[in-house]
Amino acid sequence: MAVDTSFTIWTQEATDIWLGGSNTKPGVTIGFTTNAHGIYGEALVFKEGYTAEVARGAAAGIATILETLANLNHVVGVEWAPQTSSPGFLYGTVTLTVASASGNSTATLGPWPITSLPPNLNAPKINALSDQLSAAEGQSGG
Repeated sequence: MAVDTSFTIWTQEATDIWLGGSNTKPGVTIGFTTNAHGIYGEALVFKEGYTAEVARGAAAGIATILETLANLNHVVGVEWAPQTSSPGFLYGTVTLTVASASGNSTATLGPWPITSLPPNLNAPKINALSDQLSAAEGQSGG
């Protein structure tokens, strides 16, 4: 099944992009939602060289990752959120909600920095968590 990576840009706001140490550069934060699952995300671009095409391209990259994650087996939710590192660097993370085989149980994985997801998008961890949830459903107490 093809992944729908379309999105709608809702906001664009001036910001400072942290470059390390006390160095920043003027930038623009692009806020958007994916059309297929309504996942909110943000992309950053430098103000210098900013065009509508650059903004769409940056948002498209993040939207593709979010919608690809949303289409993985056992994933029933994807949340993008900003995180701040100890030196003050702002970066995007994703947290996944994973379901058991029955869909009766869920748990979360993450948050992970969106830019450091492995090529398999953590599918082994997703599958292992789903298997654990499914196994626990089959247990009885007493």
